[in-house]
Amino acid sequence: MRWRFGKTTHRYRVYGLVVASDSEIPELERLLVSDQKTPDVVLSLKPLEMGVIGDLTPILNSSRPDGSPWLVCSKTSGGYLLSFVDHAEFWVGRSHGQVICVRTRGQIPDNTLRHLLLDQAFPFVLNVLGKHPIHATAVSVSGGVCAFMGPAGSGKSTLAASLLVEGHDLFADDCLPLIQARGKILAVPAYPGLRLWRDVSDAMGISGRSNVKVSHYSEKSRMVAFSTRFASKPAPLVRIYAVERDDDAISRGVPPSIEPLLGRDALLPLIRASYSFDVTDRRALKRDFDFLAALATSVPVRRLRVAHDLSRLPAVREAVLSDLHN
Repeated sequence: MRWRFGKTTHRYRVYGLVVASDSEIPELERLLVSDQKTPDVVLSLKPLEMGVIGDLTPILNSSRPDGSPWLVCSKTSGGYLLSFVDHAEFWVGRSHGQVICVRTRGQIPDNTLRHLLLDQAFPFVLNVLGKHPIHATAVSVSGGVCAFMGPAGSGKSTLAASLLVEGHDLFADDCLPLIQARGKILAVPAYPGLRLWRDVSDAMGISGRSNVKVSHYSEKSRMVAFSTRFASKPAPLVRIYAVERDDDAISRGVPPSIEPLLGRDALLPLIRASYSFDVTDRRALKRDFDFLAALATSVPVRRLRVAHDLSRLPAVREAVLSDLHN
């Protein structure tokens, strides 16, 4: 189905894509007039009337930590409808590079709508476009990029913030696009901004810097103080850490541990971190699995066990840097 857009006068770069938008997105890097390439994605954040889009077949459901419904993804002949329960719906076209907000539920603040777009919908957009995003936060290190995978609450963004404070550059927060080029796996910069809980930003002395509340339903803030410390070009992915919380380590008094993962043990956490979502598209599933298999054999994967304790964060950071150096 084709939609009628308003004027897409705003051009941005995000996740390695050029986006033409009918609305301002202050979180993103604006493209200069001299650098306005043909867009990869055409975006409308102004809710449109949903026309006849065909029969909807649910293919994915996800829930909040408390078990309540969060996302229903449905498939049609022309694309996908992402329904974030009680918030908004986005249409993602499979062949036209279109992302449209077709409906909002009530008066949703602009920052919430942009958060749903950038941090929830765009990973699916990348996958639809044939890219390889993984659920990971990443920073620049000597020789390339290291990524931290793990479930929500495992401390990925906290560890990244700790490295940023020590002088490293941000690469991605929660969604890291990967590409294969010249026999290497390259990480692609996402967009400036790191989402942190207030106690974390306070502990690191960065809460007084410029920040914006992520959404009306989250207490996290999007730290934009690091926007000038953001990587600008793809770089080799040199290490992946599968972060696991080990809160018993506090009582045992043991330091953070890092151990190599090989073969199946390396592949399984990568599969869990993949944004593959259309289980009915066998060709896409094979494409994604083949890429993850190549990733598991070409980039070292480590299990990183950490205690959820901010006082131990410097020890975790030093363990990671030591592992990278060695």
